[in-house]
Amino acid sequence: MIVILGAGPAGAAVALGLRRLGYAVTLVSEWRRFAALEGVSLRVLEALRGAGLQQALADAALPSQRQVSWNGQQHAQNIEFLLDRPSFDRGLREDLRLAGVELIEGRVLSVQASGVGHRVEIEGREALFADFLVEARGRQAPALGKGLRGPETVSLLNRWQGTPGSTASAVESLEDGWAWMARRADGQCYWQWTVDVASAQLPGKATLPDYCRARRQGSAWAREFFGVGPETDLQLHARSSTAILSPQVCGDHWIRVGDAAMAVDPLSGNGIFQSLSSALQAPT
Repeated sequence: MIVILGAGPAGAAVALGLRRLGYAVTLVSEWRRFAALEGVSLRVLEALRGAGLQQALADAALPSQRQVSWNGQQHAQNIEFLLDRPSFDRGLREDLRLAGVELIEGRVLSVQASGVGHRVEIEGREALFADFLVEARGRQAPALGKGLRGPETVSLLNRWQGTPGSTASAVESLEDGWAWMARRADGQCYWQWTVDVASAQLPGKATLPDYCRARRQGSAWAREFFGVGPETDLQLHARSSTAILSPQVCGDHWIRVGDAAMAVDPLSGNGIFQSLSSALQAPT
């Protein structure tokens, strides 16, 4: 039996590819705990469809003419698709079920390797034994020694309820990083600020939402994009966005794919595209 840890696009693509080859596949994952919105390019959508994720994309992607303000230059040349991750993840699970993948929702406690496979301990369930293991838990995957790392960066995702309007997205370069902005028709607003950890001098967790709001309101571009309406139910999630290359990506009876093998800067869905690149090659 092949066991895949992680149900993001990379893990799902590997699972679907292996099922097409006739293998029995079990996928173990904790589902995303917060509502995220991601901007992806047309090539990412094509790659996702090519991997077999049809239900995942049925109602999850909305097109947007992305506005760009970068190094003093402004343009709107590209179409960006806003991927609603809760809808996408629900459809992804349906794609996996239709393909015959066994789904287990749970937290992986430990993975113990032996000469013939892996024992996977899952919270609240009996352990699984995998003849072959695919590590696809992204940045949450345990590190394998000291890999190569780029500058330490963090992405601060701010989400709040604003005034309903038109769907839109934008990206802006800043002195100490860059910000991605999105606004859905239902008024859900997203502002993700990616900064260098060493030079950002961020405040403590308790005051971080107010600090981000001040930085956002200090940008004329962001003020114009979001307008002056009320911001309610503000939520903030911090995620590492440091580029990482694992020192080893495969061995006897196991392989790492997606961000677990190589994580890159998430600008414009590039992270999803790179993850899929390794995932689509894994079954071969």
